[in-house]
Amino acid sequence: EQGVIIPYQNIRSLILDYEVEDAIKKGDFHIWAVQTINEGLELLTGLKQGERDRKGLFTQGSFNRLIEDKLKRLFEAVSCKN
Repeated sequence: EQGVIIPYQNIRSLILDYEVEDAIKKGDFHIWAVQTINEGLELLTGLKQGERDRKGLFTQGSFNRLIEDKLKRLFEAVSCKN
């Protein structure tokens, strides 16, 4: 899909060319307005951001959990070398 991600706050200031408006109406182009970086990451990756549980871990399979797990592995790899 073709499109852009913009800050939600910019919706009111958005001025579109007629060609862009037509492409949007046809479904050929999209404008996604996001309020947070996590919303943008969900759009780009297709993964939910995840919420922290009582143990402080993000939801299994979520974007933030994947990043957190990778950072832990990198830290462990670097720590083992010292």
